Amino acid sequence: MREIRFRAWHDKDKVWHYFDWANLTSGKADSLWYTKWGQYTGQLDKHGKEIYEGDKFKVGNIKDILIMEFVSGSFGYFFYTEFVSISKTWSNIKDKIEIIGNIYDDEEG
Repeated sequence: MREIRFRAWHDKDKVWHYFDWANLTSGKADSLWYTKWGQYTGQLDKHGKEIYEGDKFKVGNIKDILIMEFVSGSFGYFFYTEFVSISKTWSNIKDKIEIIGNIYDDEEG
């Protein structure tokens, strides 16, 4: 079973904070300053970086930039118009996936 964790952007401090389920349910992540959230997928990219919902990534030599999403209870990405669940493709992409940013990068300034 994967570890349930989240990251949240703190607008006042301008940094990401990371929370596990215990922190969330205890109220430690209860702040009006947290405006952008992403759930941890339980997977790492080829450099060992944790992959979160909202991360932008590339796979191998494919030029498309993909975005990790959580849809209908599954993590995955849209490739053109089709949702591709990482649970079905992970064994083929795990050594090729590389995080290159997240959907909030431009907003962080």
